[in-house]
Amino acid sequence: MKMLRHAKGFTVVELLVVITIIVGLSLLTIFAIGSWRTRTANTEVKTALAAATTALKDYKNFNDGYPTGSPPTLPSSFEPMTNATVTYISGTASTYCLRGTSTAITTVIWYVTQASATPQTTACT
Repeated sequence: MKMLRHAKGFTVVELLVVITIIVGLSLLTIFAIGSWRTRTANTEVKTALAAATTALKDYKNFNDGYPTGSPPTLPSSFEPMTNATVTYISGTASTYCLRGTSTAITTVIWYVTQASATPQTTACT
């Protein structure tokens, strides 16, 4: 009886299975990185807003009120971060409204007021 030679290599089905697995792992990695970037941007903006809030509270303690002006400016004790921008939207001697945005992901926007130190996604009223 004569032995048949088997061709060396992979079958089409084996190659398709491997390609499917690689594509699936790639998609999982892409979505995980995208989610990680957004979470990081949110944390950076919230941290910047917390620092600005602290600077405003210190300013109020020493000056009997928050900074006023047109437009109002943050106290010089506030040190801006590189990945987040804090804008002093409005303020009086007893109130303030801050907007924090991410420089990396433009859709990340948070607001904070003296009434609620917790960052909110809705604009100040």
